[in-house]
Amino acid sequence: MWIALSLLAAGIWAVVNITDKYVISKNAVKPAIPVFILSIIGLMAGLSCWLVIKPEFSRLLFLGLVIGASYPAVNFLYFKSLKMEDVSRVVPWFALESVLVIIFSAVLLDEILSVRQYLGALVIITGLFFMTVKKNFSLRPGKWMIYMLLADIIFAAQVLLEKYILNNIRPLELFAALEIGAFVGFLPYWYYNRKIIKKFLTHETKIAKIIMANETANIGATLILLTAMSGGYAALVTVLASIQYFFILLLAVLVSLFYPRIIREELSGSLLSLKALAILSIISGIYLIT
Repeated sequence: MWIALSLLAAGIWAVVNITDKYVISKNAVKPAIPVFILSIIGLMAGLSCWLVIKPEFSRLLFLGLVIGASYPAVNFLYFKSLKMEDVSRVVPWFALESVLVIIFSAVLLDEILSVRQYLGALVIITGLFFMTVKKNFSLRPGKWMIYMLLADIIFAAQVLLEKYILNNIRPLELFAALEIGAFVGFLPYWYYNRKIIKKFLTHETKIAKIIMANETANIGATLILLTAMSGGYAALVTVLASIQYFFILLLAVLVSLFYPRIIREELSGSLLSLKALAILSIISGIYLIT
């Protein structure tokens, strides 16, 4: 069952990423809009979860709130990257988080890394290098890579702290704290973008509904993955969930071929093969690290 749930979460996230690209690129939507809607839906999910499980407030839950408050920053960087580059290139860069986690663990926690982990990190970085190759096999680093690197640094710090918290509290308690914290963390962004958000929600109700459905699916996939982790090996669940990158590439190709008005990606055979090889390298690297 946990294998099916892991793959289901990966599939849902792939659809979410494709929809994110459509919303942010084809409809000229500012990143603040989907992050706002995600924060609102997350707040409702977090409060509902909190009321059901009724956790006892503690320093660890407070830390969860603080970690959640950093989520909007990662989401903003992700959406800014999507505006600039193909979704099948951007999303796999989240795999760099796995490399940063083991680096942080070695530097900050004095953990000794195995040869297998070093090899996994090298394989992931090689895959990300292949992801930057474009037409005529030229390497074109872009600002989106800087955004994703910053997002991965924050993400890796979040993961390390969340792993520490999960040693002492239930996953749903952490989920509730993270989602509530994410809403609190968005409030400064809301203050500076409130006019844009209000105008969008007033005049772009159709796109707003698409974003709402998409971000609801996003949070649903998170809960599905938490359920999978509770029933299976966390390392294997992580590897299976990373198949999301293959699903994204497959969906991006199909949508570009049959519905190019939604998204259009580079479809040359050589580049597609290189992307597939890069994704395979990234997934293999994640397996070696975990």
